Amino acid sequence: MIYSTLFPNFLFWVFFIVFFFSVFLAFFIPGDLLLRRINLSIFQRIILGTSIGIILWSWQGYVFGYANIRWMSYIYLFIFLALWVNYNFAKLKRTKIKNLLRHEINISILLIIIIGSIIQLSSVWFAGVGKNEGIYFFAYSVPDNLWYMDLTNEVVNRIPPFEPGMFGKVIENYHYWSNLVMAELIRVFNLPLIPTVSQYFTILMSILLGGSIIVFSQIINLKKSILAWILLFFYFGGDFVNLFQILFGNGIDFNQRSMEDGAKFLANPPRAFALVLFFAGINFISMYIEKKNILWGILTALVFGSLIGFKVYVGFFALTGMFFLSAYYLFKREYNFIIFTSIAVVLSLLIYMPVNKNAGGLFYSGFWRAEDFVTLPTLGLSHLELARRIFSDHNNWFRVLLYDLLFFFILTLGTFGTKIMGFFQSRNSLKVLPLQLNIFLISSLIVSFILGTFFLQSSGGSNSFNFLVSTYVVISIYAGIVCFHWLNKLGKNLKIILTILLILITIPRAGYQIVDNIRSIYNTYTQEAFFEKDDLEAMDRLKNSTSPSSLIMNQPGVSFPNFIIDRPVFLYGHGILITHEIDISARQKTQNNIFNSDKIDVITRELAQNNIDFIYRSDNQLFLGAEYRKFIDFVFSENGNQLLRVNKEKLKDIVKN
Repeated sequence: MIYSTLFPNFLFWVFFIVFFFSVFLAFFIPGDLLLRRINLSIFQRIILGTSIGIILWSWQGYVFGYANIRWMSYIYLFIFLALWVNYNFAKLKRTKIKNLLRHEINISILLIIIIGSIIQLSSVWFAGVGKNEGIYFFAYSVPDNLWYMDLTNEVVNRIPPFEPGMFGKVIENYHYWSNLVMAELIRVFNLPLIPTVSQYFTILMSILLGGSIIVFSQIINLKKSILAWILLFFYFGGDFVNLFQILFGNGIDFNQRSMEDGAKFLANPPRAFALVLFFAGINFISMYIEKKNILWGILTALVFGSLIGFKVYVGFFALTGMFFLSAYYLFKREYNFIIFTSIAVVLSLLIYMPVNKNAGGLFYSGFWRAEDFVTLPTLGLSHLELARRIFSDHNNWFRVLLYDLLFFFILTLGTFGTKIMGFFQSRNSLKVLPLQLNIFLISSLIVSFILGTFFLQSSGGSNSFNFLVSTYVVISIYAGIVCFHWLNKLGKNLKIILTILLILITIPRAGYQIVDNIRSIYNTYTQEAFFEKDDLEAMDRLKNSTSPSSLIMNQPGVSFPNFIIDRPVFLYGHGILITHEIDISARQKTQNNIFNSDKIDVITRELAQNNIDFIYRSDNQLFLGAEYRKFIDFVFSENGNQLLRVNKEKLKDIVKN
């Protein structure tokens, strides 16, 4: 079944149509019902209705899942469909297609979105390509991509989900609502997992990103030139690491990955979901600022209060802005927005606490991130860090501070690239946005920038860089405004020259990324991203030889994608488990005892205590003697691996004796 639904087979395109039909039913219809009394164009209804529908779909999956009544999803769909048809039947007859857009979108804006979407999709869209020799996963980060599919498959099966590599352990310290959105659609509409995660949803996210920004420009009446600049930075923004390499005489080496860039926006699905929904929320808060309508405030609270479930850092970014904007409204003696902020906080806590309550906090790390950045081999600046350490050892703190400030400048400029312009505003450029929106955005940008630069996490360590990523993405709005504001003051010829120059120094990272993606697809050199046909047949046989509740103990070093076998696994994927602050020592000890102990009583005790049903291992290693055949049954051998069944009745008698 996996091969039959993978790109580029016929069923792939059939399910592609089914997917967008399911998006219409599950996302657009419920979201559009909430927006029914608001004067929006069809385009705005599609973008904002689909976005708010994703939030509602998440909540129904979360609530019904925890209540163990997941069948209610079908009732949810039926009720909203009936209400929507009843409300819109007569209205649809009068709808004119010419109202699709309230403002004409010029060709340059469409080209930016189309080309930008292609670049974004090139990093993820070919994860799970079926060929005669097996399945290829061409993606920006293959291990993360496979684990993400494992988790999505786990959410299809149960809520709250278990750690994909540690069955029975409820997932901790990870935001899985993007998995929840996909898993619920897969479960309810019986969609294939790999195409839904890698191809269908990535297209939807890229479309919604550009659409949300267009709607934002329409709501606050941005000039089309500003919109074009903002979209350019969103889709093509890169870093200045390569510029530094040239300046410091080290050539160009794109293999040094950037912290973030437009080309790999979709490579981290939780962040992609969160940021797309964040910009939908920006539209709602912009309309609330303009009209003070309670519905807009409630929608703002619903969207921003739910972002924690998709990406904690983006959710924190939004809540920070709401907090500072509440302070502004409190000063103005306008209290409604404080209520909406309180609702958003309560929703965030309902999502955050069950999963992330043990995540730990932040601690001050000084200039560590900047010091670590300048030691990148491709920059060739390690001697500066050595000099700083010498001054530090001699307590020359003034010189240490000068070095740290230099490193901070290099880090900031190197990370943000041309987007650095967004930090330099004038009074007139800031007036492009409403004062309240500036308060919301700028306060969030400052706080997240400080946290990402000078703090580390108790759990996950340097993952606090995600605060910087939020800043990096959102600053695109201000970078676009600055470009328009200052270029508009120049003469025509100089304006053209500087425009071309800005574009040329902005897009190299995105350009390299798509070339590298194409090269990897044609050369198929990413060996870790390939599952041979024989291995897939072995995994399929493993699945068919076991029940959905069978707990499988796999030998260390013998692993398989859990989303393919769809069976509980005792332990694998140590690295991600440790990142989530999961204590795996007890299971590691059990695994080691079963596969490395020469004492049969130790093996039988571990198998019985941990309720192991099957053992998947390399042959010619263990369980060959007659004493093991008393409680181990041979099932099959494939490609150097064996599946063995634990005979629990016989095992029970042996353990008792």
